[in-house]
Amino acid sequence: MIASTKEFLVEIFYHSQTNMNFVPLSVAIALIFSPLASIMAYIITYGEYLRHYPDKKQPMKLAIEAALTTFLFFIALSFIAGFLLANIVGSKGL
Repeated sequence: MIASTKEFLVEIFYHSQTNMNFVPLSVAIALIFSPLASIMAYIITYGEYLRHYPDKKQPMKLAIEAALTTFLFFIALSFIAGFLLANIVGSKGL
């Protein structure tokens, strides 16, 4: 049976609205834990590399790179987890 375009769009809109339940939660988790993780990565990396380099600029560059990588990783991880949770909960009808 072929549904009309209006019914199809309503179904897609309804389905996308039910999947958006966990997105604000994943944004909140990303905004809280990503900066915290990146600060900790900076502190740990800077402290370790400071022992191995006589110049202080090289450890700082490496620590900033580690902090940015950690920040982006945790943001991506929280959005992927939020997307998967929304799809799992949305598919079970809870």
